[in-house]
Amino acid sequence: MEKDDKIIAVPASKIDPTYDDIKTITDLPKIEQQRLEAFFRVYKELPEGRKKVELAGFNDAAAAKQEIKSAWEAWKAKNPQ
Repeated sequence: MEKDDKIIAVPASKIDPTYDDIKTITDLPKIEQQRLEAFFRVYKELPEGRKKVELAGFNDAAAAKQEIKSAWEAWKAKNPQ
C-alpha cells in the first residue's frame, strides 16, 4: 500500500486564538482524535470502490515538521530557480 502521510494543523493565534492550547494531537479531546481517524479511514473510499486506507496512527509535531521539510526539499529539487 502506498504511503500517504497527512499533516493536521491549527491556525496561528493571530488568525484564530481558539486553538492556542493545542500543541499536539493528544491535546485534542479523545473524541476529536477519533473523528479525525474515522475521516482518514474512509475518505478515499468515496465514491464507492476507490482505495482502501490502512492507518498507522498519529505521529508527533516533530514528525510533522520533518514531513513538511522533506516535502519542501523535494519540491525545491523539482523546481530549481
